[in-house]
Amino acid sequence: MNRTIRRIKSIGNLGAGLYCSVSIYYLLYVFIDTTNDPYPEVFYEIAFITLSIVSSFLIYKIFKFFEEVKEENRKKQIANDKFVKTSLELLGEINKTIT
Repeated sequence: MNRTIRRIKSIGNLGAGLYCSVSIYYLLYVFIDTTNDPYPEVFYEIAFITLSIVSSFLIYKIFKFFEEVKEENRKKQIANDKFVKTSLELLGEINKTIT
């Protein structure tokens, strides 16, 4: 890929990560009741922010892993296609030589 496409892709990944972090933060804020707990409110804010950033990072790593596996499979498929093509050409040459 050229540099422009890589840059656009990295900006898109950053935007998706920020969106994911904010979404996870608000989901935690909505579903975890913090009104009757003995800890101060700021403790929950820090915990929610940390958990949302860590979760977004893990999601990013998972998607990156699947992307690498997909790229590896694509390279293997290209190598397999090349092997089959050259094998068929070799068999064709052997067949011409025999007949």
